[in-house]
Amino acid sequence: ITAVYQGKNGFNLNFGGRLNVHEKYGNHTVYNINPSYLIATSKIQINLMGSASTAYITPSLYQLYSSYGNLDLNPEESTTYELGYHLKMFNQKLSLNQTYFYREETNKIGFFTNFTTWESYYYNQDGKQLFRGIENELSYFVADNLKLKVNHTFTHLEAKHSYLIPKIKWNAFVDYQINSKSNIAA
Repeated sequence: ITAVYQGKNGFNLNFGGRLNVHEKYGNHTVYNINPSYLIATSKIQINLMGSASTAYITPSLYQLYSSYGNLDLNPEESTTYELGYHLKMFNQKLSLNQTYFYREETNKIGFFTNFTTWESYYYNQDGKQLFRGIENELSYFVADNLKLKVNHTFTHLEAKHSYLIPKIKWNAFVDYQINSKSNIAA
C-alpha cells in the first residue's frame, strides 16, 4: 500500500508499507515514510526532505542453489534514515543536493573465497553493519542542452567488511541532449 499527500502549502508526504509472505522465511512487514517541504520564490527553490524506511531481502535462487549456494542463508534486513535538501537557483540552472544518511543492516549476504583451495560460497555476515555519511551533488546547465554534474559521497563504516565500500567516492558526468528523444551521457 502506498499513499501520497500533496499539500497546497508545499508540504508533501509519501508513505507506504508492504507485507512479504514467504513459504520458507515467514511473514515480514516493511515500511517507508518520506515527508518533504517545498519553498519556492522567483529566485530560488528549496525542497527540504527526509525519509525513514526498512527493507527485507530474501536470498536469491542463485545465492541458495548455485554451485556457490548456501541453503542456510537468512534474509537481509535494514533500516535507513535520510535528511537533506535540494536547492535550485539561477533560473534552475544550478542545483545543489545534500543528504545525510544512516543505515543499519543485519544478515548482510556476503561472498567468501578461500584463495588457497578456491572454495567459494555465500554466507550471512555476523553482527550489525552500520553506515552513515553524506552525499553531495552539484549540477549546472552550461546551455539548455548541456549539463555538467559532480557528486561526492563520504561514508563512515562500522562494518566488518568495510573494505568493500569506499570511504570517499567522486563522480563526474556530462549530459548532452541531442534532441527531445535522444541524449548522450558520459
